[in-house]
Amino acid sequence: MELVVGIVALLGVWWVFFHRVGNIPFWKLVSKHPDEAYQFFLREKCWFVDELPTNIDKIDLVGPVYLFVPSLSGKRVKVYCLAEEIRDSQESFRGWLAARQGGQNVRTSK
Repeated sequence: MELVVGIVALLGVWWVFFHRVGNIPFWKLVSKHPDEAYQFFLREKCWFVDELPTNIDKIDLVGPVYLFVPSLSGKRVKVYCLAEEIRDSQESFRGWLAARQGGQNVRTSK
C-alpha cells in the first residue's frame, strides 16, 4: 500500500512540475537572461511580477517562480503566469529574446 501511495505522490509531483510550471528549457533560458525575462514579464499581460490581481483565482496561475534580477541589485521577484497562456508566452519570449539579440538563434537546452 505504501508503494502505491508513493507512486501516486510521485506522479502528482511530476504533473504539477511539468504541466503547471511549463518546460524546463524555458526556465533555464530565463535564468541565463534574467534582466530580459524581467522586462518581458512586465510588458506581457499574462505575467504578474510580485503582485497578483485580486480578480484572478490562484488555481488559474502558474507560480510563484522566483527570479533574481541583476538590474534590480539582485532582488528576488515572484513571477506568476496565467496557466492557459504560459506555453504561448514562453514561445513569444524565445522570439522576443532572439530579436533583441539581433536575430541569433536562442538555445533553450544545456
